[in-house]
Amino acid sequence: MIINLAKEIKKTIVPKGHVNIIWLGQSGFLFKTDNDKIILLDAYLSDCCERIVNFKRITPNILNIEELKIDYIITSHEHPDHFDFDAIPLIMKNNSNCILIGPASCIKHSIEMGIDNKKLMLISEDEIKNFDDFKIKGVFCNHGELAKDALGYILYFNDIKVYFASDTAYTPEKMSSIIVEKPRIAILPINGAYGNLDPIEAACYAKIIKSEITIPCHFWTFIEHDFGSPRDFMEAMKKFYPEGEVKILKYGESFML
Repeated sequence: MIINLAKEIKKTIVPKGHVNIIWLGQSGFLFKTDNDKIILLDAYLSDCCERIVNFKRITPNILNIEELKIDYIITSHEHPDHFDFDAIPLIMKNNSNCILIGPASCIKHSIEMGIDNKKLMLISEDEIKNFDDFKIKGVFCNHGELAKDALGYILYFNDIKVYFASDTAYTPEKMSSIIVEKPRIAILPINGAYGNLDPIEAACYAKIIKSEITIPCHFWTFIEHDFGSPRDFMEAMKKFYPEGEVKILKYGESFML
């Protein structure tokens, strides 16, 4: 059954002390707080990758951004499947109070798009930004020369900590600032291309972090990225971190924490 995801998000009631997490495909996630704030994280909601780098989307875009009030956009780096060059200007135009948070490269592109500097918030590694409904910390991410200022993030929703790895290579010796946070949720790429974790490396990261729940992402959106196998990731988790729970989400699926 086809659902109107924006409508479902709007009518979802998030209990006090909880957060609702929805996978939008690729590395994109939507968070709804207990105060009805909507946060987009690396959401790819257009076909700009085909226009810019000739990467054709092979999975549907499931969210009509014009039907939903967006309060925050968080971007980890400037690649168009994370920083959506077509969707971001539209979201910022339609949501007068929306704040975009990201590293210097993303802020630069936003300014070039004509987005008001007052609506932009630069964040760096080890820096924390506080908001009414959540706070966010920039953490280490190794995307190499492909995106030198790429960041991972820790998102704090009340007592719930979510680690979002972004696009990162296997660099366990650099994970101390993330391990100490003891995130309950870890969101990890598994495509194993363009310098990203593969399924085995992602399972090893989950073990290092000791996340209670691990969500794989960054697979099946483009032919060029179609290396990640959720099944391989599940098998690797059974081998390397059997005590950790794997949460495989379908497009538009949500779960409440």
